[in-house]
Amino acid sequence: MATSSAVTGANPLNCLLCWNVYNIPRSSPCKHTSCEECLCSYIESSGIQESDSDKYFECPACRFLFKVADTNASATDISKGFQLNTLYKSASRSHNTDEAHCDVCLGDNETETANAWCIECGEAMCTDCRVAHKKVRHTKKHQVVDHEDAFQNVLAYSRSNEE
Repeated sequence: MATSSAVTGANPLNCLLCWNVYNIPRSSPCKHTSCEECLCSYIESSGIQESDSDKYFECPACRFLFKVADTNASATDISKGFQLNTLYKSASRSHNTDEAHCDVCLGDNETETANAWCIECGEAMCTDCRVAHKKVRHTKKHQVVDHEDAFQNVLAYSRSNEE
């Protein structure tokens, strides 16, 4: 099984279990990210550890033990319970294509080129959506950065976690 240290130098947008570019990236509380399906398979194969009336499973990267909140939860439920890492998802998607697409426009079945990233919303945006985002009362104070800067931050963050 791959671990962060075992794949040092690998693409940080690749799952630490299957080594492919993330597909539905889920981040554990210890901030390691895996594909949802890979995480589910890992939980099923490694098993749930029991201690008293509590259940736990280990992070595949750092071996940190996570307490399972619902002792009747399936591996699928547990993996889906982890936070969706939208920045990795967008970065992975843009890394696999010639250009990133605006997440807001994709919701309307349009494919505009993204050039910005809202850190709070976790969405890639085109120029028009970025301008609109800055005009809405609830989102105008959000930190919006250039999409390429966000992508580079993902790479830097991933590399710092490997050390």
